Amino acid sequence: RLEDGLNGVMQTESLKPVGEFLDSLKEAWSGIVALRWRAREKTLVTLDHHPAISAALTEIAREGVNNAIFHGNAQTVEIFLDITPPGNVQIVVEDDGGGTSGKHNAGLGTELLESVTIRWELTRNRGLTCLSAELAIVKSDQVEDTPFSQNLQAKP
Repeated sequence: RLEDGLNGVMQTESLKPVGEFLDSLKEAWSGIVALRWRAREKTLVTLDHHPAISAALTEIAREGVNNAIFHGNAQTVEIFLDITPPGNVQIVVEDDGGGTSGKHNAGLGTELLESVTIRWELTRNRGLTCLSAELAIVKSDQVEDTPFSQNLQAKP
C-alpha cells in the first residue's frame, strides 16, 4: 500500500535525509514563516534506513507547511517527528494559522495522506492547527520505548 502511494513521489537517487530536507524547507520559507522542527537523533537515524518512509514524511511535511501558509496564513510552523512505542513513525505539523474553513475539500494532499498513513487527522485546538499522521515502518525492537512528547532534541 505504501509503495503504491509513493509511486511518483519518491526519487531515490535524489532523496535527502529527513533532517536535511526539513532544514532546506526551513530555509526555503525563511522570512515568510518561522519554521522549527524537532526529532530525536535515533528517529533520524532510523528514518535514514527507510527511504520510502522518509519520502512519505517529507511530502507530508511539505504539504502541511504549504497548507499552513497558503490556507491558514500561519506565521509559525513546528514539525515534530518520533518513533512511537509500537514502532510506527509519527509526524505532527502544528501551526498558528487560521486553520481550515471548517469544510474540508479532499485534494492531492488528502489522497497522499490516505495512501501512505495508518491514520491521520487535522484538528484545531487553542488557536493551533495540528496535522498528525502515523506511518507503519519500524519494528519496535529497533527503537527505545519513549513517548512521543519526551526526549525531543531541538534542531537549529
